[in-house]
Amino acid sequence: MQQLNAIADYWSLRSHGYRLEIEDELNKNEDSFFAHELLSRVKKHNFSLAPSALDFGCGPGFFSILLAQNGFKVTAIDLSDGMLQQAKELCQKRKLNVNLLKADVQNPPFAPESFDLIVSRNVFWDLPDLTVAYKNALKLLKKSGLLIIFDGNHYYYYQDPDYKMESWYDTHSHLENVDVSIIDDIAKNLPASFKLRPEYDLQILNTLKPIS
Repeated sequence: MQQLNAIADYWSLRSHGYRLEIEDELNKNEDSFFAHELLSRVKKHNFSLAPSALDFGCGPGFFSILLAQNGFKVTAIDLSDGMLQQAKELCQKRKLNVNLLKADVQNPPFAPESFDLIVSRNVFWDLPDLTVAYKNALKLLKKSGLLIIFDGNHYYYYQDPDYKMESWYDTHSHLENVDVSIIDDIAKNLPASFKLRPEYDLQILNTLKPIS
């Protein structure tokens, strides 16, 4: 839990700058790459009326807002107080009802088969135990539910120095003088930094539930 708290504390430092980035994305509406990718997948799935969604590690609420605007009953969790505050303000600004809770993504406090949809963006890479996280996520999905994870190999160069990828920081425009070496150091002790993904994630999921 100490490691998770350190991660949450870092993202609280980043929360205001991250909110500014999220607002930039929201202003693009579906022209945002991630908005388009999320909503196109959601619209292809045959959900029931008023489907329920869980936003894992919601940050300032980008996916939560998109889903609430598209008819989902949204619950959003994050361990960062700063991120939850930013999400609360953005949801209130848009007059959206999103249930925001402080909780550990690896061990979310919900009953089995509670959600039609679970989404997450750039969260699983900084979890100490992806197997536990995926196991519990699958438990929370209804039998016809959908799990959508967007993530990346942000620190795989720790494992393979020749691995070439756009710098993590080049994708962020509002760092606000936060000391990013904090998360760099934390990432040296995270399993996803040393595993090529999505292959690693698929290996985990195949051991938990057959993928058809």
